[in-house]
Amino acid sequence: LSKEGLTALEHAVQIEAKELLAQPVVQGYIKVAWRGNMVDLGWGWALFFPLLLLQLLLFLPLVALLPALEPWVAKNLEIAYLLRLPVVKFGLECAADLALALALTLIPAADLSTSPIAPLLLLWVGSGLLWESHQLMAPSSSEAKTWLARVHHRLAAYWGDSINRIDATALIFSLAALVAFMFTDNSEDAWPTSLRAIAVFLLWLRLFR
Repeated sequence: LSKEGLTALEHAVQIEAKELLAQPVVQGYIKVAWRGNMVDLGWGWALFFPLLLLQLLLFLPLVALLPALEPWVAKNLEIAYLLRLPVVKFGLECAADLALALALTLIPAADLSTSPIAPLLLLWVGSGLLWESHQLMAPSSSEAKTWLARVHHRLAAYWGDSINRIDATALIFSLAALVAFMFTDNSEDAWPTSLRAIAVFLLWLRLFR
């Protein structure tokens, strides 16, 4: 598929062109792009999960800390690099979302302001907000010439996605709840408890993606 064809398909996904995306040839391409050549692996499935676990341990920290390495790793390892597949990345994202929701739900309120739990959760939520800001500041296809118009277009494009709205709101309330617990002496105080309740609700709500 040419670069122009890829751009057209990405635009079709963004504008939800259902008639085009329903075509069998387009569906076939989307399946290959989503999960690679993992459809008819046969006994290869027995090797898939140990290989994925090995890559999670060895390569995920590298590509997470140094994102520029991922294209190099994907090019040199080709089909063996399972972390490059969108279906694997989506699974990891959903697992991380579930883990954060469980952590903020089950950790006792008294522990949310103590070390090492509080710094780790702050780092976790802060990295999520940083990722959302990267999406917000992604290059825009708008032809607006002024800086203010481009920012407005990016904000509108980001906020137009319901998942983005839930993600950003959940992370903001989670950060506010953690900060409130750190600056209060009473773990049963109504204000941080209320913020935590809203954050937990939103964190579980975004799992419906």
